Amino acid sequence: MDSQKPQFKHPELQYRGRVNEELAGRYGWLVHNLEKTVKDDAAAAHRTATQLRNTCERFERALSDEQKLALKAAASAMGRLARELEELKPWSRAKVAHKKSESVAKAKFDEEVFAQERWRGDQAAMMAELGHARAFVGDEGKAWLAEKYQVSRVLLLGQDADLLTQSAAGDARAALVKFLQGLRDSRSETESTPNWKGEVTTTRWAGWHDYCLFLTARTGADASARAALDKMAGEK
Repeated sequence: MDSQKPQFKHPELQYRGRVNEELAGRYGWLVHNLEKTVKDDAAAAHRTATQLRNTCERFERALSDEQKLALKAAASAMGRLARELEELKPWSRAKVAHKKSESVAKAKFDEEVFAQERWRGDQAAMMAELGHARAFVGDEGKAWLAEKYQVSRVLLLGQDADLLTQSAAGDARAALVKFLQGLRDSRSETESTPNWKGEVTTTRWAGWHDYCLFLTARTGADASARAALDKMAGEK
């Protein structure tokens, strides 16, 4: 990838002018393992510089003057790179910390927007849906879906039920929002899989559509809830 100067942001600004910005640009595009990559590359550059110097000394009699100069130049270049990578370590830590803080802030903002659109600040409504969602991922929901679709088993599409069942009281809304956001991107479908004996196992992959049906069935006596759920179902 072409190198480019990184876009320094707080708290990285303190490193502007203190690191090789062209070198930083070659690493700045890394999304994962930035800090570890810089650390590992610095160590590798140190080892390479040492090996080149040792090689030059070991074969001093055998090498021509031109070869010695080439090895010494390579050793010098790798030594300089190692020092610059060492200087880059604090910057990489700051960049990783900044990325994490940005990610947390974005997730919190998205959660607030989703919660406001769905429950309009009504804590009771949110807690009521949390109860329905926990029932959906538990035995009640699976039994209801198995009977409705006459299938052998029910599985959730791309969702971890632990998000709901193991969330602490303070994390309940965040867990519910994450669960619902993931569920809205999934489709409900039934799959039939024969084994070597010719026996067929039917699986219902439960997605957003099934969740909305389950909610409607569970809150059927509440006309306002039914209307809201019908609207939700139509969104997918």
